[in-house]
Amino acid sequence: MSIDAFERGALIRPKGGGKFLAIPTGFNRQGGRRGAKAQVSPAQMVASRQGFLRPFTSGRGFVWCLPVRQGERSGRGRAPLIAGGLVPVATSRRKGAAAWQQALHAQGFVPMFLLLPQVRLARRLNVQGAAERALRRLPGRFVAAWARESGRIAA
Repeated sequence: MSIDAFERGALIRPKGGGKFLAIPTGFNRQGGRRGAKAQVSPAQMVASRQGFLRPFTSGRGFVWCLPVRQGERSGRGRAPLIAGGLVPVATSRRKGAAAWQQALHAQGFVPMFLLLPQVRLARRLNVQGAAERALRRLPGRFVAAWARESGRIAA
């Protein structure tokens, strides 16, 4: 992905004639961090035959989910939730984690991927504007540097 894509707000579509982009949710990331690899791939979701789709209320895409069950307790900690028999989820040790885990278990599923036909990047950069501002300041900086070098102004 180039800087230009963030400057102009590019439209991202699936490769190879696919219908949807599969965007991993926080439940499907190692430790829930941005940039981490997905724990479960779309191929594993298909192979498990347990994944199911829930449509967005807007009708623009789907949430690809796995059923969740209570796992075996090991040691002194809480028993983790297991999504589709593939991966433990909701394993945090923060305040309120037990209630969060119970709510997920009662819901019966965990969202693993968002399936969207396309995504538009938000315009986050203005490279042209930054270059123009730098060019406007450049002559003043040359004059100031020349004045310092020639000893006219004490730095």
